[in-house]
Amino acid sequence: MSQPLRRWRRWGVLGLTLAATLSAVFSIGSAPLGAATRKLRAVQRTPFTAPSGAYGANLARFVKDLDAFWTTELPRVYKLPYRALVGFYPYDSTVLPPNCGGPMQYREIAGNAFYCRSADYVAFDNEGLFPELYDGFGDISLGMVLAHEMGHAVQSRTKTRLPSVYAELQADCFAGSWLRHASDGRSKLFKLDPGVIEEAIGATLAFRDRPGIGAEVAGAHGNGFDRTGAVQLGYDEGTQRCADFRKNPPPVTATSFSAGDAANAGDVSLDDAVRIATQSANRHFASVPGFVPITTIERTTRQGVVALAGQCAGTTSVLEDRVAVCPDRGDGTPVLRVSENAIADASQRVGDVGASMVLVLAWTARVQQLLGEPIRDTSVSAELRSTCLAGTWLGAAQRGEIGTAAEPLSLSPGDVDEGLITVIQAGGASTVFDRVRALRTGFASTTGRAACTRF
Repeated sequence: MSQPLRRWRRWGVLGLTLAATLSAVFSIGSAPLGAATRKLRAVQRTPFTAPSGAYGANLARFVKDLDAFWTTELPRVYKLPYRALVGFYPYDSTVLPPNCGGPMQYREIAGNAFYCRSADYVAFDNEGLFPELYDGFGDISLGMVLAHEMGHAVQSRTKTRLPSVYAELQADCFAGSWLRHASDGRSKLFKLDPGVIEEAIGATLAFRDRPGIGAEVAGAHGNGFDRTGAVQLGYDEGTQRCADFRKNPPPVTATSFSAGDAANAGDVSLDDAVRIATQSANRHFASVPGFVPITTIERTTRQGVVALAGQCAGTTSVLEDRVAVCPDRGDGTPVLRVSENAIADASQRVGDVGASMVLVLAWTARVQQLLGEPIRDTSVSAELRSTCLAGTWLGAAQRGEIGTAAEPLSLSPGDVDEGLITVIQAGGASTVFDRVRALRTGFASTTGRAACTRF
């Protein structure tokens, strides 16, 4: 039987209200493998009993489908027979999961989901965590949590030991490969409506570590850029690529705060963000044939942005009424007009790189003008190229390639996520999933804008 999944109702908030409480939701048991093996011989597998309520039936489908997925994938990828977990256990303040190396109290595991290595089960808080996830993100977020924890069970079965952040990203990658299996219609138990994979990306972003938790920190899970990237890696390249993390792990961008960054959470003022974005974008795109630096930035209302579009036939913008660039308003120099409220809101709600990315997306529109790709009423491919070009700026800034000796430019912890969130919120003809992929393609590129011609 196929069963459509409930769609996420609150995409606009990106799950940011949940991020603080859910940032450490995923965990991994610490009991040695030997103890886990001995216990398994004495433990009877418990059939999954779905909790009552709106999402219980789909939880049962997820559990059964994950079992079927790994029954095929574990032998195919690892050449090992699949052994089902002892169980999946919903718990609350009155009913706790089985002991995991010792008895537990609800306050210790409230708001959590985890794989218990020593007893080989997955458990999840069905009083606080799952109802909140379901309300904010829909069914697919619950499936992704279970798929992630199932990834830790696979690590246990394959005796895979990785540093914390790579173990978590590998589990995200496994969840992405399962998501692709479901998205391609290979599940016999449910189907994904169009757009559900967008919500899986949004839910993954909400589970990111707080800015300043570097990859080297014990228990690190990864920032939003790295975690969504791991899900997309599994989705795009499959379970085998996830298994290859032991020899070929993905790059990790999460860093810890320096003493200076920690004082202001790595953010600068809006005026400084505009100045830095202007200088760095002009340097970054200087090699584009015919490029003239944009030095006139007019901060106005949204109505003023729309008015510029009416005055200048060549105006283009991915962000429509928030930012526009006119290639020549009569004196041979380009003019960029941006909504003051748009960049102020991005600065306040997302961060300084959020405001900068709004501006940089105008620079990418200018680059496309010069390359003969006007994107007003944009096509999907042109929109993705614009996003990819913005990713090349973000990656160059992360690597410290577009500063000067007088004013070096480097990103602070959390800044890459701010760029990611901004392109997600940009909207447009393309899907969130594809925009995230395009941003990451540009970010990782060593060939500059050439990497963006694929879109």
